[in-house]
Amino acid sequence: MTRASSGRSLSHGRGERRLRFRFLAALLALSTTFAAESAHAYCRKMSKSDALPSHDPVTDGCEKGGVPIYFPSTCIDYRVVVDPTWSAILTQADAEALVEKEFGIWASTTCATSDGKSTVPVALELRNQSGPKGSCEGSPSTNEVRFMDPQPAPHESSDPSTLGITRNSKRETSGVIERSATEIYIQSYGGDDSLALLHGVVRHELGHFLGMGHSDKMDAVMYYLSQSDASVTGITADDVAGICDAYSSEYPIAAGCSVTEDSPAALNLWALPLGVVAARFLRRKSRGLRAAIPAE
Repeated sequence: MTRASSGRSLSHGRGERRLRFRFLAALLALSTTFAAESAHAYCRKMSKSDALPSHDPVTDGCEKGGVPIYFPSTCIDYRVVVDPTWSAILTQADAEALVEKEFGIWASTTCATSDGKSTVPVALELRNQSGPKGSCEGSPSTNEVRFMDPQPAPHESSDPSTLGITRNSKRETSGVIERSATEIYIQSYGGDDSLALLHGVVRHELGHFLGMGHSDKMDAVMYYLSQSDASVTGITADDVAGICDAYSSEYPIAAGCSVTEDSPAALNLWALPLGVVAARFLRRKSRGLRAAIPAE
C-alpha cells in the first residue's frame, strides 16, 4: 500500500509540475506579447538627458535620464522672430501665420479616453504674443520661434544639413519646461512655392518645443530625419499618442507619463501582476491535488 500510495502521489506530483510548467509557459508567451505590443515608437524628451539634437531612437532608443518634460500650464505663449536672412522668403506676418498653423495642428489633437469610449481634446492653448489674445497671463514668456542662420551651441553639431534645433530649459526634478526656443534655419527652405519642407520642419520642431522626442516611426512627424512629403498635412497616430501622453485633458498635466520600451524591464512590468495571479492559481490547484490524494 505504501508503494501504491507513493506511486499515486508521485503521479500527481508529476501532473502538478506539468500543469505548472504549461501555465508558466503560457504566462511567458502572454507577457511577451504584451511587451511587444507596448514597444516604444514615440518618445518624450527627458529632464536629465544629454542627447544631441541628432539623437537617433532607431539605434539608441528613447532619451534616458530624469522624467518626461512638459509645460505645466494649458496656456503657452511665444513670440516669432524673423532674422534678415529670411526677409526675402518670409515676411513677419507670413512667419507668424505659418507658426500659428503648425502649432494649431498639435493643439487641435483629440485623445482617446482611458475606457476607449470617447475622445477629449489636448489641454493646450498656444498664443502668439503679438496676436489678438496676447500673452497668457499678462506677462510675456521668453518662449521663441526664430527664423535664422544656423548658430549651433558649442556642444552641438554644425552640420549644414541641420534644418532646425529646439532647446528646452527645464527643471531636472519635475520635468517642467521653463522656456522653449526653436530655431528654424535657412536651409529648411526648399526653394519651392509650396514650402512643404519648411512646414514639415516647423511642425517637427514645434513638437520638440512642447516636449516631444524623436520617434522611430518613419512616417511620424517626429521621426528623427526630415520628411518633405507635401501630402503630409497633419500628424500621424504615433505623434498623437505622444502629445496625448503629455497633454490629454483627461489627466492632470503634471502626471508626465513616460513611454514604455520593448525591453526586459517592460517584460517584467507585465509579468509581475500576471505572476501574482499565476502563483495564487497554482497554490489553489496544488491544494486541490493534495486533497485528492488519500492519506497514508
